[in-house]
Amino acid sequence: MYFESKIIAILSLILCAVQTPKHAEWFQKKERPKHVTYQNQQFIWKVKAELDKEILNPPSVKQLAAIAGMGTTKLRILFKSCYGMSIADYVRQEKMNHALRLLWHDEMSIQNISSLLGYARPSKFTEAFKKIHGLTPRQVRQSFNL
Repeated sequence: MYFESKIIAILSLILCAVQTPKHAEWFQKKERPKHVTYQNQQFIWKVKAELDKEILNPPSVKQLAAIAGMGTTKLRILFKSCYGMSIADYVRQEKMNHALRLLWHDEMSIQNISSLLGYARPSKFTEAFKKIHGLTPRQVRQSFNL
């Protein structure tokens, strides 16, 4: 009896809300652009896997959208809602993580690493690296005693 009365109360609240024009619009037209369905999440995982394969030469957003089977805008929104960062930020972060691994080994100069990652000037690479890791590449090398 208690549960039946609660169900009736909930249904009456919903009915009142739907009859009010303001609430009716809210119930009927509410969109959830950042909602990620399981199927969309699988497509985003494919996109991330594709990015991880070729992080030094990532595919364009149009190519990624074709892989995911959705538009570029939707891909950007869903990627950001899944991973908390844009596609460009993710690529930049992963490139800097790759640079950190390259800095660990002393075979390559900082200038060669910056050109390998696609930076025209080492100063731009240093700026981006410091933004991600908080240290310059030279400071990282010094901390490794290289």
